[in-house]
Amino acid sequence: RHYIASLMGDVQYNENVLRLDIGGEEFTYTYHEVTERGYLFALPWKAKDMQLNELDWQMPRLSPGSRLTVEEVWQETDHTKPPDYLKESELVALMDKHGIGTDASIPQHIENICNRHYVMVCGPGEDGQRGDVIPKGGKKGKGKGKKGQDGKGKGDDKPKSRHMVPSPLGLSFCAAFEELDAELCRPPIRAYMEKQCAQISDGMLEKDDVVNENIKIF
Repeated sequence: RHYIASLMGDVQYNENVLRLDIGGEEFTYTYHEVTERGYLFALPWKAKDMQLNELDWQMPRLSPGSRLTVEEVWQETDHTKPPDYLKESELVALMDKHGIGTDASIPQHIENICNRHYVMVCGPGEDGQRGDVIPKGGKKGKGKGKKGQDGKGKGDDKPKSRHMVPSPLGLSFCAAFEELDAELCRPPIRAYMEKQCAQISDGMLEKDDVVNENIKIF
């Protein structure tokens, strides 16, 4: 599905924001009108990640200064919920944003921290708790069937998303580096080193000079 989506067009939509004044208090309501679904045909669940609010009813035409009638007023009480752990796709996007790794090396970096047990790849969780651990290679379709059909059942469904959950070992390493030098845990340092490695491969810098410079810095 991801491969098919990469061959499809962008998602195009209009964002509409209504601002209402009720008794001197301003209220806003945002909704979206998708004009071209693009890759959402292949990845429909991405609409939730994009926080699109599509209406299943027709919004009446309104203009600035329109007067509306308040038909009902109610109050809801709710509480905040902790976000889920960082998705694997979000980690890739952040690494790319901060200049850490390349398209070819980013998957290897992620595989390394998994193999070294710094993080676990888990399914979606609830209320800040991690989901079930996804075994390396994904969940297989083999195993005992629901009705004992000679072990040829379909097995568990594929998780909706993959989340990077730090392990106690990974958190301990991070805490140690924070105590040693907090900058070692920040993206700019790794991005700076990655840039220097790229300059070495391009012949702009010498390896020994880069090594000596970084030793002096730290």
